Parts: sequence; structure tokens; C-alpha cells
Amino acid sequence: MTEVTKHQSEQRVFWRSEIHPAPYNPRTISDTALANIRRNIKKIGLLGGVVVNLATMNIVSGHQRVTVLDQLHKYNPDTHENDYQFRCETIDVDEKTEKEQNIFMNSHNAQGEFDWDKMQLIIEDIDIKAAALDDSDLRLIDIKLPEADKGDNDQILTDIVAFQKPYEERKAAIKEAKAAQREKAAERSQTSYFVVRFDSVENKEYFLERFGYDPSDEYVQGELFSDKIERVQ
Repeated sequence: MTEVTKHQSEQRVFWRSEIHPAPYNPRTISDTALANIRRNIKKIGLLGGVVVNLATMNIVSGHQRVTVLDQLHKYNPDTHENDYQFRCETIDVDEKTEKEQNIFMNSHNAQGEFDWDKMQLIIEDIDIKAAALDDSDLRLIDIKLPEADKGDNDQILTDIVAFQKPYEERKAAIKEAKAAQREKAAERSQTSYFVVRFDSVENKEYFLERFGYDPSDEYVQGELFSDKIERVQ
């Protein structure tokens, strides 16, 4: 019999009233992202354990998922009305370590990245809405047409992003949009571009302002940008 790894936290079932959000939690979330979590929990259930520190009974990781569970159960944190139970991962650490783990669990430096070439191979087989992909993701998967190419195909892509079409229609629309892109690429054989992605809007705006661009710009001329880089150096 294979030995169970020791490098794993203990799981326990708690009443919601037994645990509480960490008052210092620095993580925020948009309404759109919270709606995506709610949609996924309703469809699939709570995937992965919420992490709780036994020393303080603070939630270390999973605040947003617990928020969604509270909404679904109509839980009142003041009166504990509609209390419910769920399984949690547990640690038993001091407050300093707890705060470090709270940040670690959400740090982009401790997370992987998508391989967008591999993503292209599976994008037609999945429900984009269920995967919580947005317009910026579709650009990186090479589904979104460049601004200069907007035309008849723009409505197709708008429908895909807005998730207004049934799955099979979206799948066909994606193929049609890709075919249109290939045709456009052939017409623009002397032109090329690549995408620079930032972790936040603030980082993108800082980058553009640093090089003298409008922070709302979506496209810049490569040759002119190259000249700006040389001057900065």
C-alpha cells in the first residue's frame, strides 16, 4: 500500500459560524470575477478546500468562495441565521505565518501561466463562459481581430465574448473568425504585431505613460516605440 504523503494539510468540517474572514485580508475582487465564482460553484460545487488557521479561526485562503457560499445559503454573519457546514483545509500557525500564507495564496509569483499555443488547441472544445475567459484572453488565443480589421467579423467576435450563442454556434463562429484572421494576415503580409500583457490596468497605464503614450492606448507603432526605448536607455 502506498503511503499517503505527509506534505498535506488536514481536512476538517466546520460550521460557517465557527470561522471568520481575516480582517486584514488585502485581496479584492470585481463583481464580474465574483459572478464567475458563483456560476462555477452552482454548476460544479466548491472545488478545493478553503484554508483556515486553527490558531485564530481566520480564513487564510478562500474568502471569495465563502462569500459566494454565504450568498447561496443566505447566511447572516451577524445572527448566524442559515448556518451551514463545509469542508476546510487546516493549518495551525502564528499570525505572522498566517498573513504570509494569505498573501502567498494569491501572489502571481506563486502561480503558473497559460501556454496560449496549447490553449488554442482546446478552445473550440470548451465553453468559454464556463472557463471564465474574457476578451483579453481571447486576444492572446488569437481570436480577437486587431482594431484595424474590425468589420463584418466584429459582430461574430462580439457574440462569442458576450456568450450569446449556443455552444455549437460559438464553436462554428470561432472557426469562422479564425479563418477570417488568416485571410487578413495574408493581406497584411508586410505587417506583424505581438501582444504585451500586464497583471493589472495600473501596470499597463504606468508602462504607457513612462514612454509618453496615452494610458488608454491599445496599439502603438512598433518602430516609434523602438526609438523611444533607445532614448530611455
